[in-house]
Amino acid sequence: MNPYDELRSKRAEISAEWASRTFAAGSTFRIFAKGESPKIKRFLIRQIRDGRKLARCGDASAYVNALRSIIHKLRHRTKTNRKMKHRRPNFGQAAKVVNLYVKALLQLPDYLLPYNKRKLEEYAHVALDSQILGRMWGRKGKPGHFQKELINAGIKKRPVLSNLKDEHEYSKIQKVLADSCSTRAIPRIAYDYYWALREK
Repeated sequence: MNPYDELRSKRAEISAEWASRTFAAGSTFRIFAKGESPKIKRFLIRQIRDGRKLARCGDASAYVNALRSIIHKLRHRTKTNRKMKHRRPNFGQAAKVVNLYVKALLQLPDYLLPYNKRKLEEYAHVALDSQILGRMWGRKGKPGHFQKELINAGIKKRPVLSNLKDEHEYSKIQKVLADSCSTRAIPRIAYDYYWALREK
């Protein structure tokens, strides 16, 4: 078989494998128990694979429902390390891992994805972590990019990933980001790359 024919016929397999290997640094798995990272990678390949199913969601609400189901499954199938106060990852911690995998898929070139990734790009959530939440809220008395919007959404203090125990506050944060970019011809997930503009 011509290798290009094989590459084309196995794009789903290639994209899922690439995403599972590149979506997270070792530090991403710090909160999880020893040996959980291979299990998480296999889980994401099974549940999301090349992202095609998520991209087929008819609207943002359908995407949220599909994403919520994957996040809850991950929460109940993985364990945190012994230093953590809870034995299972909370909603925000599990969502971070899932969203990082989706982000990795979106970094693939179009010719390696067997579907139009624009819808997935449109719906994808930002993978919230301490850096992003700090940038949104602000630090050392200096307001962040979205402190006012977060307060108006009902979030009264700087959000912390370890405190995002359920979907409620997580959803408010994602909505602030979605509303902010809605008229700016750039997807919500682009905020994940703002670190490249930080002061040296």
